[in-house]
Amino acid sequence: MGMRKLVGAMLKKLGYDEVLEAKHGGEAWSILRAQSVDLLLTDWNMPIMSGLELVEKVRQNPAYDQLPILMFTARAAKEDVIAAVKSGVDGYIAKPFTPQQLEAKLRAIVGRRQQNQIGQILRGKDTLDRHEEHTLVLFGEEANTLEQLAKPDKYYIVRFLSQAMISYNLLKGRFPEAKVGYGIESSSNIITKRLRVLGNRIKLLMLSTRLQGGGVTLARLASINSRSGMKVMVLCDNISELSSKERFGLDRLGISLIERHKLKSEELEQLINEFAFTPARQGLRGELPPPEEIRRRLDNDIRNMVKLPVLPGVYHRIVSLDHDRDSDIQEWIKAINLDPLCQAQVIRRARSPIYGFRGEITDVGKAVILMGKNAVKELVVSGALQRSFEEVDKEQVPVEDFWLHSVATALAARILSCPLDPTRQSPDQRRELEELALPPEAIDALKRFNIYDRLRLSAGQDPFIGGMMHDIGKIALAHAYPGIFSLFVEHLQVQNWNSTMLSAEEMVAGGAQHCHVGRILADSWQLGEETTRVIQSHHAPAADDRFSQLIGLANFVAGGIYPYPLTAAYPLVRLLPGLTAAKAPAAAAPPPPPVAEGAAAGAAAVADEALPYPVGAQEALAQFLPTGLVEALVVQPDELVELAKLLAPTIRKFTEDMRKNLSTGKGS
Repeated sequence: MGMRKLVGAMLKKLGYDEVLEAKHGGEAWSILRAQSVDLLLTDWNMPIMSGLELVEKVRQNPAYDQLPILMFTARAAKEDVIAAVKSGVDGYIAKPFTPQQLEAKLRAIVGRRQQNQIGQILRGKDTLDRHEEHTLVLFGEEANTLEQLAKPDKYYIVRFLSQAMISYNLLKGRFPEAKVGYGIESSSNIITKRLRVLGNRIKLLMLSTRLQGGGVTLARLASINSRSGMKVMVLCDNISELSSKERFGLDRLGISLIERHKLKSEELEQLINEFAFTPARQGLRGELPPPEEIRRRLDNDIRNMVKLPVLPGVYHRIVSLDHDRDSDIQEWIKAINLDPLCQAQVIRRARSPIYGFRGEITDVGKAVILMGKNAVKELVVSGALQRSFEEVDKEQVPVEDFWLHSVATALAARILSCPLDPTRQSPDQRRELEELALPPEAIDALKRFNIYDRLRLSAGQDPFIGGMMHDIGKIALAHAYPGIFSLFVEHLQVQNWNSTMLSAEEMVAGGAQHCHVGRILADSWQLGEETTRVIQSHHAPAADDRFSQLIGLANFVAGGIYPYPLTAAYPLVRLLPGLTAAKAPAAAAPPPPPVAEGAAAGAAAVADEALPYPVGAQEALAQFLPTGLVEALVVQPDELVELAKLLAPTIRKFTEDMRKNLSTGKGS
């Protein structure tokens, strides 16, 4: 007993937090069977079951094949050492010994055993060849190479993976007809790609909370898009790492949350058998869920896991007044006065030279009368959207880029939908056109397209609001799934920006697309049926959905003036004079890689030239237009590019003016 206490005290001083003591080998065996142990130290001489008998019993069980064992004893004869080594010990230390000697011996045997374990784990990995057809288990850990796993602080991963490999090998021996492989990745980006390519074969996905890119986020996305029969699990050190809301949300998605230290070898073997070997034996193939099921899962996940942004109340007050053509101007002034920040922004905006007032403006009432209801509404709407995303992590998501694109889309939608025949213009429309001061060639082009008659809006369809709100799902999606935006950008860079953000979302996040997430946020914000439909449908509007078609067209035009992100080099960006991403303000997203000759790399030279387009740009343009819009309007992409060129200076001027007034208003 004295020796047991002495060694236990030494171990605690060496940093072993939990030391379990057994009076004899039989009790030690019971402890091993009851819970997970990292290291076994045993004396040779013990009652009931000796140390030698204990080691032999342990080594006969494959579950403890990788358990490091150190034996200490007063026996120092050569034949005793040989007997101990033959029984399966990793090290042998003669009594008496110092703490320093014990530490050195433990470091040696644990290091040797860890190297052994790592080698076996990595040698057994599957090649993950996309042309194979067998079932797969995929682990997501923060380390997956020899160098990473060999670090002392990564031993918890080695221990878990070693335990998993023992279970895996036992099942392989028991069911040789079932072909199952396993992979280990350390990045959510790589795992996302694996799921996309090998999704129908992956039956068990086990993700660490420490996974680079976010294990919980990836687990949620994987569950939303999971094929039938795939089980998703999250591994944590302690369940308290996650909030009760996160745990509830994971449970609602059917994602199991497991504490590593509580997972017994028998339980791990059962999991691998149930979700990998059984499907392999039965020849089960994974099928993608239908779109409506993906949307249901997405809705369920976001509503339960995410604190959605909040739209300032002034938005609804002003929009409600705007819907009433007979609303009293005093009600507008009262609504603005209820929001101090909005007060400052309206007053500052009214001082703009475009309104032609030379005196000092310090009163909201005078500012509202001078600007007019429509201009006030547009300032409030754009300001409210800007404020609603103030809590979003700017390090991960370029919110300012998003807002600029939204304002540009809103302005483009307003211009495109305005009647150019003075006899058909309302006083507000006549005033707005005068303020815009569009060049004659732009007016001529707008008359040729005649979007007003082709896509005439009905009451309640506000082009500015539709343009401002159409992409709210992009920020909501990035906010709901931290780290995902960088994956979208990486995919687009690989594509030399010849693909849309929507296509990147489809490739990376499957059914978790900004149109669907935007609808969820629109419901939360109570934006109304018309605006909500635009948010969900502007990329693929129905043949009779003129509002969504208009916003889709405006989105295309604005995408070349203020792309999202601003560092993007989409085809239209390369074609508009003086408006390349290189001249835009710096954004949070990483810069794009060099692109094909004649594309963004030569944008400055190409911008001032007439068509033909840079190589591949004209072909790439088509996918940036809403489905069916070219046929509906009977126009070609190059005609729309020319229209965008003519409108670009005006849209940029007014977007920058809006930015200046709203940003300076924050400090007023």
